[in-house]
Amino acid sequence: MGDSGSIRVADSRSATRIVVVGGGAAGVLTGAALARRADTDRPVEIRVIERECGVGPGLAYGTADPEHVLNNTANRMSAYSDDPDHLLRWCAIRGVPADRGSFLPRPLYGRYLSSVLGGAGTTPGATVLRIRGEAVGVRETDDGTSVELSCGWSVTGDAVVLALGTPPPHPQPVPGVLLGGPRYVADPWAPGALDAVGPDDRVLLVGTGLTMVDVALSLAARRPGVRMVAASRHALLPRPHAQVPFPVSDGVAPPEPGLR
Repeated sequence: MGDSGSIRVADSRSATRIVVVGGGAAGVLTGAALARRADTDRPVEIRVIERECGVGPGLAYGTADPEHVLNNTANRMSAYSDDPDHLLRWCAIRGVPADRGSFLPRPLYGRYLSSVLGGAGTTPGATVLRIRGEAVGVRETDDGTSVELSCGWSVTGDAVVLALGTPPPHPQPVPGVLLGGPRYVADPWAPGALDAVGPDDRVLLVGTGLTMVDVALSLAARRPGVRMVAASRHALLPRPHAQVPFPVSDGVAPPEPGLR
């Protein structure tokens, strides 16, 4: 059930036990932040529950399509705000070409997050346990909390963090389209969701946000002959990043003398 590998294990009798429900980006970053605050005098045991076999990618970075890239530059995607080049060093070690302005593939970033959680357990005083299971409930106990799993087991802790990520999309009525019909795709992230699109089909993309961009890129790569039209209430596309990065302030300037 748990797999700590070569991760250092803190003294569970004195460690604060934190249960993190969800092993996607939010769960990994939470676990890594908690581990950095631990030390030998204040040990922390972090128990990350994830129903998939791996932790890190989650829904946001679990795509296998290399056309899908991050919507921000590499220098802004580090797991640690005080170490903006952490992601770039990780890429350099693995021979991945990247600089601070690179928009890296999302599958690659999912692997980075997986390694972040693994590295978090090397902090003195921190234990990271990865538990595969589906959480179905949380209840209070006499000595803390208990997360109930669908298999009937429970994971206890002193506190619980719900890092559930983005919920699955809910089908919305589309005039003239039968929900659940063969030509309607409610969840573009479901396995095989785009397989039914033919090489010369016309596709209506409902919405013009980032998900539309991802779907359009995937379809264009797989089916070059597909014709696509995207529609939304406001017909606005995601804004591109500025060509010249905005200056980063070193802090709030003190007020001028005499000003309140």
